[in-house]
Amino acid sequence: MTWPGGPGTNQRLEKVPSRFALASENEDIKGMSEDCWGYGVPPGAHSYSWFKLLLDKARKTEYDIEDVAGELTNGLLDHPSHMSAKELVTAYLTKMYEHCMEMLKQRYTANILVITPIDFWLTVPATWQPGTVNDTKAAASAAGFGTRDGDTLNVITEPEASGIAILTEQAETNPELIKVR
Repeated sequence: MTWPGGPGTNQRLEKVPSRFALASENEDIKGMSEDCWGYGVPPGAHSYSWFKLLLDKARKTEYDIEDVAGELTNGLLDHPSHMSAKELVTAYLTKMYEHCMEMLKQRYTANILVITPIDFWLTVPATWQPGTVNDTKAAASAAGFGTRDGDTLNVITEPEASGIAILTEQAETNPELIKVR
C-alpha cells in the first residue's frame, strides 16, 4: 500500500493509478530520467492511462479512443505508436512487479522471499473474451508475475474476486451469517 510518488508515510492506498509515462517522450520534464508509473508520473508529463482496456479489441468502438472533437485524448485509452497496448501493459506491470517484490524483500528479507512461493491473482472485467484474458495473463507473466519457481499466476473476474472478498470478510467477522448446506 506504499507506492512510489504516493502519499506520505501515514497514508496508505490499496490502489495505484494505471498511468505510465515514457522518459523518451518527456525529456522536457525535470528529473524524469526513466519511465515512470502510477503516482510517480510527474505533473505535466505526457502519460498513458486506462491502456489495459485496449487489450479488449472485441469491444472497442470509435468512441473509445477519440473525444467528441475527433482528436486523440491526452493519453487516455491510448498507447505510444511504437508500442502495442500489450507491450505498454507489460511495461507498467513490470514496474509494479519490481516494486512489490522490493517491498516484500524489505519486509521479510531476501532470504525468506527467495524460498517463499507467491500466488499472484489478477482481476479482469467479466465481459472480457478469453483471448483478452490470455493477453493480460501473458503481459503479467512477461512482467515477472508467476515466473519464479513455486510462484503461480491466476486470473479471476472482478465480480468473482469481489464476491470472494466479501464472503471471506463476513465469514471471519460474522461466521454465523454464512452456513454451509
